[in-house]
Amino acid sequence: MVPPAMKPSLVKLFLIILMASACCAPACSVPPVIVTAGPTIFEGSVQGHVLAAGTNASIPGAKVWLVNATRDNTIYGATAADSGGHFYFINVPPLGPGAYRLKAQKDSNTGFTTPFGVASLENRTVDVYVRMMPAAIGIEASRSYVVADGRDHMGITVLVNDSMGRPVAGGYPVTFRAAGHPAGSLFGSIVPESAVTGMDGRATAEYVWVGETGAASHVIIEASAGAGLNASLVVDIRLPDTTPPATTLKAAGEPDNVGGFISDVTVTLDASDHGGWGVNETFYRTGDSGWARYTGPFTISAEGGTTVYYYSTDKAGNVETPKSRAIVIHKK
Repeated sequence: MVPPAMKPSLVKLFLIILMASACCAPACSVPPVIVTAGPTIFEGSVQGHVLAAGTNASIPGAKVWLVNATRDNTIYGATAADSGGHFYFINVPPLGPGAYRLKAQKDSNTGFTTPFGVASLENRTVDVYVRMMPAAIGIEASRSYVVADGRDHMGITVLVNDSMGRPVAGGYPVTFRAAGHPAGSLFGSIVPESAVTGMDGRATAEYVWVGETGAASHVIIEASAGAGLNASLVVDIRLPDTTPPATTLKAAGEPDNVGGFISDVTVTLDASDHGGWGVNETFYRTGDSGWARYTGPFTISAEGGTTVYYYSTDKAGNVETPKSRAIVIHKK
């Protein structure tokens, strides 16, 4: 008679032997399953990360299946990657090399591992790489204008992102196209007209102005990564600007009778760039002080003579020759 304390152990051992005998029989057709009970002496585990192919960025929330290596519709277990892209299968029945493989999916992007086996009590680590396809495209230029001087070049960059808003690994073709406005006007060309994305998801080209002054008012630059992924931007065409801006100084205070002042003086600087690309910045200094960026009117209170120096720059890079004016204050 079996002592009562030994009955559970003997029952468990009997069940293990029975299951092993049944599954080792030649006619066995019952696939192994991943159970939710505690592990037995036969079972192992499989863990890993779901990663984007090419960038190795984790893919959180991806669906992961442990499947039969030759029949994907035979699923042994399913889970989802956590916020770090990690997944974990426990209680995996041991099967020889080539028995299992992992399938991962994020949106419409799918990846598989090569077949592998799991030994008894083995904690197997297998990462799944998913080739994330382009889902969005953006385009930007190195600046918002091109100079119509027959020599100007401007960089164009396209960024291709996946459905998670992250750059897609390299190798996707991008085509470029430029069109002048009004239609048919000379506008320049894109070099090259096609490129492929790098590992950072970017493809670059260069817009080269070859038109004549006034041939077009602006250029529309378009890029396409296929599958309906298109982007465009508008680039202004500017005439060459070689003339520096002009700055004037206005001094406001209570005047005396000899061109000076008998009160504090408020100094206002006003710059203009008539016919050019526009004023960029204005600078000034008083006496021997250093140059400061002008942001608004300033006050001079010191009695005696104070010399104000000032100049401006424009958006074409032209620099005005500094000017000066002496402010003389004799307070009562």
